[in-house]
Order: sequence, then C-alpha cells, then structure tokens
Amino acid sequence: MIKYPLVLTLLLAFSKVLAQQPPLQEPKWEVGVNLLSLLKPPSLRLDQLNSTYGLIVRKKVSPKNALRFRSDFGLDFDPSPTVPNTNQPRDYTLSFDIGYERQNRVGRFVHYYGGDVMIRFSGYNSTIGIGIANGTDPSALTYTTQKGKVRTIGLEALTGGKYYMADRVSLSLETNLQLSIASTIGETFNIDGNGNKITNPVTIISSSGMNLNIVPISVIYLSYYF
Repeated sequence: MIKYPLVLTLLLAFSKVLAQQPPLQEPKWEVGVNLLSLLKPPSLRLDQLNSTYGLIVRKKVSPKNALRFRSDFGLDFDPSPTVPNTNQPRDYTLSFDIGYERQNRVGRFVHYYGGDVMIRFSGYNSTIGIGIANGTDPSALTYTTQKGKVRTIGLEALTGGKYYMADRVSLSLETNLQLSIASTIGETFNIDGNGNKITNPVTIISSSGMNLNIVPISVIYLSYYF
C-alpha cells in the first residue's frame, strides 16, 4: 500500500521538474488571408488604389516588433481570343508591400501600427471591335487594340487591431493612409485578323501624379501562427 507521504513527495518532485521547464515560445511567424479579397478581387485596369491584398506574412523580430510582407495578384486571361495572340493576358495586376510594425498586446487583444513601402503594377491588352473590309477573309477584318500600364510606388501608414480566437488563430482589421505617385500610359492601334498592325500606335493617355488615399477598413485578416 502506497503511503500518502510518498505520493506527496512524488508530486512535489514532479512539480519542480515542470517548473524548471522553459515556457513555450510565442510563434514568430504569421500567415494571414484577407477575407475581403474573397468578396472583392484584385482591382484590374487603372483602379490600383482600391486594390485589396489577399495575403500577409509577418515575422516577429522582438516581443513587440515585426516585419511584414503583403502581396496580391490578379489575372484576366482569354483562352480563346478571336484574333490569335491577343488579350494575353487581357488584364493583370501585381501588388506587394514590405513594412514594419509595432505591437502592444493586452490579453487576447493586440493593437499595432507601422508603415509599408508599396509597389504596384497593372496593365491591360484589349482587342475589341470588328470592321468588315472584303469578303470573309479573316485578314480583311479590322480590330482595335488598346494597351496600357500603370506603375505606382508609395508609402503607407497603418494602424490595426487583432483578436486571438485561439492560441494560433487571430482575426484582425487595418486602417491605411496611402501617399503614392503613379504613372499611367496607354495607346491604341488597329490590327487585322491575323494580329498584324495596320495603323501606327496613338497615345490615348500619358500622365503621372500624386495620390492621397484613406481606407478605413482595408483588410480583414484571418491568420495562423507557427
């Protein structure tokens, strides 16, 4: 029969072993998916400033500081264009940010703030319109092609909050203030049914300017930590 003093001695010894074990380290990596991107896809054409990021990766470099990377990609591809080798792709957009943030945690809540450097590209290549010239020869059909590109670079101030629904799962919202410089260029020309140019390109837009944009709720991230 095991005596109570012996059981108590074993429990005390076991508790001392547990007390000497190092505490579990807080995960340093976070990968989040923007729930808004499920409702609002990446913006195409010239609407870059309203683009929403689908993915974020954060790495903690200290208990209260983290590096962050965000990216998104959108593509509109025509698999069977009327004119060969046109609309390939018809629209595309690529966005990514690199930044730094400061985090203050109280229980399950975290307030964070920081800044990003943002770089965005988008473009389009659209062939539209038909004009019949002679008979049914495909090369006798006239099409109008429009091509353009937008390049944006800027700085972004941000503040947000997150709530840990579990030890490794959180939900967060962000507000952003963006200051950016964008350049836009676009041209149009005519092609025949084989995709050959039959007129010289004509510039339809060529501009650059500075933009200030405030996004009250720019993202809603569902994140996992590891």
